[in-house]
Amino acid sequence: SSLTSMEETLEPNKAVLYTWADPVGSRKLKWKCGKNSEEITQKDDLMTPFQVGAKHIFIVSFFEGLQRIILFTEDEKVFKMTYESEKVELAEQEIIVSLQDVGISLVNNYLRQEIAYIGITSSDVIWETKPKKKSRWKPLSVKQTDKLEKEFIEYCDNSPTENKVVELDDNIPVCLTPTGNDMKILQPYEFPVRRSFLPALKVQYSTSEHQSSFRVQIYRIQIQNQIPGAIFPFVFYPIKPPKSISLDSEPKPFTDVSIVMRTAGHSQISRIKYFKVLIQEM
Repeated sequence: SSLTSMEETLEPNKAVLYTWADPVGSRKLKWKCGKNSEEITQKDDLMTPFQVGAKHIFIVSFFEGLQRIILFTEDEKVFKMTYESEKVELAEQEIIVSLQDVGISLVNNYLRQEIAYIGITSSDVIWETKPKKKSRWKPLSVKQTDKLEKEFIEYCDNSPTENKVVELDDNIPVCLTPTGNDMKILQPYEFPVRRSFLPALKVQYSTSEHQSSFRVQIYRIQIQNQIPGAIFPFVFYPIKPPKSISLDSEPKPFTDVSIVMRTAGHSQISRIKYFKVLIQEM
């Protein structure tokens, strides 16, 4: 802790219970093994191998209920077993709701007058790529998307029957197809490309044995004042970022909220493993 420091030696095949000397102080635990040392806090999940002489030592820091455990082991099987139990698990149940456009109208029933209209809309056309088989589709930059979209529209206007290869960037050829299926980047590595869009509203929920996750994405939202003669007809609306910023970046939703809850071991007590709220400038 910040006021008092105590040092203990952990013998082989032994476990030591540790409580903070100063409960209100900074809760940091410093370990040392040979020439290796590091500080661990209550929030740190750690899974790291290090070497002491000719020996390979593995350290794992994880939660078991409300108690954090720090494990030192030379047994790689124990390390892998602990690592497998703590890493992201395959979902046992997954629910995805995706809406292209959403419109909400607020009406005063007494006056029979529309007061406001809230519109949640999807993105323009985007181009995505998937560098690895198990990876997710990733949007290309705005600059690359604009170039590919222009090439694809010109290509489709000619009612093509054969594939066409266009240059995305220097030495990056892309194969376009008449149906829009099986398109791919050819070099420096071959991986698929698709023409798509980001939905207006996307809700994802998944559960596994020890973990549950929830994610909400809202791409673009606009609120219009429908009262006649209103000083501000648009209460809330999106604007495009400067080209100097947007050209080399990929399109992102206005709001992205993600939370991952996890239960450890045999305990039913949940903890927040990951929580993030992204709000992009409107």
